[in-house]
Amino acid sequence: MKYRTTNGAFCLEEIDEDFTPEPSAWFTTFVLKSLCSAGTLLNVDEYILEEGYEWLLNQVSGSNSRGFEIEEEDPRFIDEEEQQLLAEVLISSFGCSYPMSQRTSIKRNSLKQWWSRMSRSRLRRMTPLTLAKVAYARQSLNYFDSTWETAVRELKRKRTRSSAGYYFWSNEYHDAHEPIMYETRPHSETIEATAYSLLVFVKVNSRLACRSRRRRGRAYRQCRNMYINPHEIADWLIQWRNGKGLFVGATDTAVATEALASYRESKVIHETNLDVNVTASPSENFTHRMMFDEEDAFLPQSLQDVPLGQNLHVFTAGEGIGQMHVDASYNVPVDVNADCQFTMNVTRFDLDYERLREGNTGVCSVCGPRLTCPKGDRFTCSIESDVAGINAPPTYCLNVCLKYNGNFNHGKTFIRVRMLSGYVPNECDLQEIEGERVVSATFNDDYVLIQLRRVSAEEEECVGFRIMKISDVFRIKPATVTLRSFNVDEWTCPRTYESGDNVVSTPFYCPLQVNDQMRGCSCINDKCVDCGRRNTPGRTQLRALAGASTYAFKLRALAMEEHNGYRHLMFNVEEDLKPCVGDMAQQHVTFVTRQECGCPVFTEGELYWVLGKDFNRYTDEHGNNSFKFFLNANSYLLSSALSSNFPRHSVDITRAYRSTAGRTCN
Repeated sequence: MKYRTTNGAFCLEEIDEDFTPEPSAWFTTFVLKSLCSAGTLLNVDEYILEEGYEWLLNQVSGSNSRGFEIEEEDPRFIDEEEQQLLAEVLISSFGCSYPMSQRTSIKRNSLKQWWSRMSRSRLRRMTPLTLAKVAYARQSLNYFDSTWETAVRELKRKRTRSSAGYYFWSNEYHDAHEPIMYETRPHSETIEATAYSLLVFVKVNSRLACRSRRRRGRAYRQCRNMYINPHEIADWLIQWRNGKGLFVGATDTAVATEALASYRESKVIHETNLDVNVTASPSENFTHRMMFDEEDAFLPQSLQDVPLGQNLHVFTAGEGIGQMHVDASYNVPVDVNADCQFTMNVTRFDLDYERLREGNTGVCSVCGPRLTCPKGDRFTCSIESDVAGINAPPTYCLNVCLKYNGNFNHGKTFIRVRMLSGYVPNECDLQEIEGERVVSATFNDDYVLIQLRRVSAEEEECVGFRIMKISDVFRIKPATVTLRSFNVDEWTCPRTYESGDNVVSTPFYCPLQVNDQMRGCSCINDKCVDCGRRNTPGRTQLRALAGASTYAFKLRALAMEEHNGYRHLMFNVEEDLKPCVGDMAQQHVTFVTRQECGCPVFTEGELYWVLGKDFNRYTDEHGNNSFKFFLNANSYLLSSALSSNFPRHSVDITRAYRSTAGRTCN
């Protein structure tokens, strides 16, 4: 009611003491129709409806009309927007079951009679949305005459068929062969036009007996020209309905919901008894069954993490009508070199130490004969090297070789080389390669930017420089080399080069392997636990460990397995002093550590204390939870074999965890 004016209209913005926005005829029509529908469940004041419809009818037929009056203008000549408004006003006012005053009823009936004088030729020029509203308005007024039949035939002619074989109505062009994964979400006008069309063809389906085998006569011609199976329209609407039942906006959602409800009523289902089987094959052996009856027909059922394999089969049996959503996560493969017009190779390799021993220190001498150094012998860069007996930083050559794939040489081109973390270029080399086809070579903000005057289309040409390691970086990531033309903003043709340390950039652990694919992977801290640390722990240290840890287990060793570079250590939990993960006492748990870690030395039956905080929870397809605990640098491990007095240390650990800090979960 905050949007209602004193004369019964409704505004698109909230009304306050200082501002009253212009009322909207469209919005008023929608609100009054919604209030009438809600009146069957709620107590709606009849005066609100009476005053609202009186104002609304004045907008289209009285002195305050939108530019036409029922006595002065022919309905054949009003524009599309006014035709839609008139149709919605008639649908809303005649669809409302509340009694109206005599004055309002007379005005409404006059509008109905005036609007009924519509030319059939005008229908052919209407847009799908206007035509669908006009056809539905006429059937709502029980005007099943030749004008209505013409409107239905035109509506059928203006339909669009989707790639899945469903029908919808839109003013936009659609490619019927476009894969559904590339289809964009339809506009609200398309949803609304299709919803009104569904309401029309549900009525057509109930009025025409189109299942007869007769191939002649008026009934056959009507079916051929007017009939569309409503199922083929409802299926298109349902695929754009989200999990909360919404489409695009409020208006199209309201009309589409009404249309789907009308379609559901037309099916005349006496009892719901649906049996749905979902099967994924052939790479996964998976089957799940869902059953719906009268008691739980309105309760949604969902199934998560269904392994797709190559096919997903859904089999239904029984009687009922429902809606199924399949939300699939997939990647549409896009070649990163789709826009690349060059052949580019990036290589990192060792210096030519033979040439270096001979005193040749220039980049063209030690990094390969394919490089061109226009300055020649007049400009050579020296470099410290281990061959001279100096402890020099590790140094490598980095070459970028390039060729244009067109028929003629390419013009000005930029190469951008990102430095590996901890590495810098030899800036003297950048000066040495400048000249002739290299316009400039500069280093700034971890990038080397090389500007080429041209790129040959006949042969591969190379530029290069030396890179030096100036600091140690653990688990260094590969660096990227890209290029772009002078008149193009986007960098393309990505290539990578590595440091050669043969280590992965980020440690991760995958608990499952299905069909050569790793599942449930997560990043972890895989540094080995220090078994020699604090074998005689002090009470202050134990209190600090108690506050920082997530779990504290006294364990008995059971078994050990090797698993993809990791060791799985199985224990029985003798005591659980900090059940933040859940009470694990007298349960079997699995700890994970890297295979190359020499600690702990596993002995079956041995007792351990493990205080730590790193673990992961994994859920299988049946919803069962399991845990993997990680034995790493964040863990404290005390072995009965290495401890000087394991029973006394066990008492100290227990006392530390009985304190307030030890019982608090982080």
